[in-house]
Formats: sequence, C-alpha cells, structure tokens
Amino acid sequence: QHDLTHCTPTPADIHCFARLRFELTKIFANEAERRVKLTDILREENIIPPGANLNPGAIGNYTTDGDLRTTARGCYGDFLYFLKEIQNEIHTGNAEPYMEAIHYWWAHVRDQIEKQKPEVRDRLNYPAILLVHPGSHLSVAVAAFTDVMNVETLATIPLHVHSTNVSEVLAGERFIYALRTTLQRLHDFYGAANNLPPRQVEYPFRNYIVQNEAKLAFEYIRQVPDKRVFHASLEDGTPLFIKFSRRYGEVTHHAAHDAGLAPRLLSVENVHGWYVVAMEDLSKDYITLAEISDDFYLSLLPEVHEAVCKLHARGHVHGDIRPVNILVKKPDVETAKPRIVFVDWDWSGESGKVCYPHSMNPEIKRSESAFAGAEIKPSHDLDMVSICYNRDQLVL
Repeated sequence: QHDLTHCTPTPADIHCFARLRFELTKIFANEAERRVKLTDILREENIIPPGANLNPGAIGNYTTDGDLRTTARGCYGDFLYFLKEIQNEIHTGNAEPYMEAIHYWWAHVRDQIEKQKPEVRDRLNYPAILLVHPGSHLSVAVAAFTDVMNVETLATIPLHVHSTNVSEVLAGERFIYALRTTLQRLHDFYGAANNLPPRQVEYPFRNYIVQNEAKLAFEYIRQVPDKRVFHASLEDGTPLFIKFSRRYGEVTHHAAHDAGLAPRLLSVENVHGWYVVAMEDLSKDYITLAEISDDFYLSLLPEVHEAVCKLHARGHVHGDIRPVNILVKKPDVETAKPRIVFVDWDWSGESGKVCYPHSMNPEIKRSESAFAGAEIKPSHDLDMVSICYNRDQLVL
C-alpha cells in the first residue's frame, strides 16, 4: 500500500505499464487469449520472480486463471502468494472475478491449515496478492488470514487512459513497481516458511517499540473492540497500549502529559504511513467517563471543562472531546495521579495549525463549524464538553 503512493518506478516499470496499456486495451476473442497476453507480459517484463510459473493452477476442484507458488524445505505442499482472475470484458463471465479470486485463495488457505505442520501453520498469515483483470482494468487486492479472512482492494488501475492523464499513468507505473517488488518479497518469505520465528499470528503487526535506539519487544494481549488499539505487555510485564493511526499529535500528547492531562507517551513511529503509538496503560486506575454512573457523571463535567482550558492555555487543541476519550480516576485509587486525563490524541495539535480529518463520523454531535477539513478550534473542544451534558443524546 505504501509503495502504491510513495515509490519511484524504474524505467522497466514504466515500459511495462506502457505495454499493458497498449496490449490489454485491445479486443480479445475470448478470456483465454486475454489471460495468455497478461501472463506473457508479466513474465517477459520480469514482474514475476525468475523461474516462477504463472500458469493456471489447481486448488482442490478449482482451477485458477494463473497463480504463483513456491515451496519450502520440510513444509507440506506449496504456498500460493499471487493469484490472478481474468474476465474478458467487464460484462462477461458467470462469476464476479473479485469474489472468485477470494474464494480460490481461501480454499488454498483451508487446505494449508488442515495439512501443514503446526510449527509452520501457527506462524503464517498466508499473505497473497489477488490481481483481477476485467477488460481494460486491473484491480489489486491483498489477502491475509488472522482469526478471520482479511481482504482489501488497494487500487484499481484503468488501462484505457490517455498519456496526458499524468496522475493515472503514474499510478499505474507505481502499481507495477509495487507488484514486482512485493512478489519477490513474498516468494522469499514463503521460501523460508520452515524457519519463521515464533509470532502471534493473529496479530500480524509490529511487535516491538523503539526507545533510545533500542528495540523493546512486546506481546499483544487483546484488541479494544472496534478500534485499532491493543492491550499489550513488554517482556518485563509492563502493561501498555499500542495504537495504529494515520495521523497523531505527538507534540500535543507530550505537552498534555507534562500538564497532567494524558498518559505517558512511550514511542511514536511512522511505519509505511501508519503511526505506531505506544503509551502507558492506565486501565488499572482509570475508567472512561462513559462508564460513570449518571449521578456522578454530571458532577465531573466542570473538572473536564477546567482540564480542557488547561490544554488550551498551553496552545493546543484536542479535537475529539467525548466521554470515551476522557479517563476518570477510580474512586478507590489513592495516588498522586490526576483525576481527569484525555486519550485519543490522533487529531490534536497546536491551536491554529490542525484541521479535522476527512473521515469524521457524522452521527457524532459537534459544533456547527466543526466539519471535515475545517480548522480545529479551542471553542470546538469546549462545545463538545457542553454537548456531554446531554448524555442521552450522545453517540459514543
């Protein structure tokens, strides 16, 4: 996904995409002719790993339109890491090609799960690239297995695009670069499947943080429901929260912690466009305002207002002041820790310098001037505190 938007295509990648545009926008008599032409181009332009076979392959009773597989010493069978599904034109064929590609990949994964030895099976997510080619379009998806199937389309590339449509042409050239390099990495990955280190296969993410240039490994414990946030533990038993986000107000989070308004931030790393955020886990001593009983809830809101003003006085805004993002110290906790702290600093930043993201939930009530792309203002934070008073109307 990162390469699709950030890579620099080589001259060979540029040439390959130009050839795809020229050859695959022609009219083919049947699906087989289109399949052969795509296979020939990918092979001749060295997009697939050297020596790999992209011919149709069998998966149980099914036959793909072409796939790539490799073997590893001491492992059962072969590992499928690339699958293409062809449709001569968009309106032809009996099956939806995207769903057909997913079906074939999942059939292969099921076969592996049933027959592969545990020390290999329990360390694999069976990652694969699914390429769908209906008519003059290419669509690429990635697939992986955790405790469920995960398949996502990353890009759809039109081949019927004029050479002056520079942005689309560049997107296609980056697609070729990403496909070529990723296929080689997957080929090498599966080739070493018998020697993979132990890992939590249900959490196929970064499993360490970096502090003072040292890697600190951690273990995932459980996911916070419906969020990209995880309870985790360092090797010494220290609990922490791990969060994945597309943006993060690191400077503001540090400033808030210095003011006693946020958990301690342990590390923030940008990994291929995702911020991997690690912070202390306060769940032993705190609960969210959303969990507080009604009779105590309202009495806390003046303190929340005061805490927000304290943040603003330091020149920062939060952007998402809701009960689920406000932590309240449990009544039986006798520590010097502050009574009110805030979490979810994704949108935060210096006042006057940050805007709301494009992905805002329209069901959450906010100030009328708080909308996607608008500047996040201190008054918006205070408006959200006021909205908290109408608890029965809140969308958490």
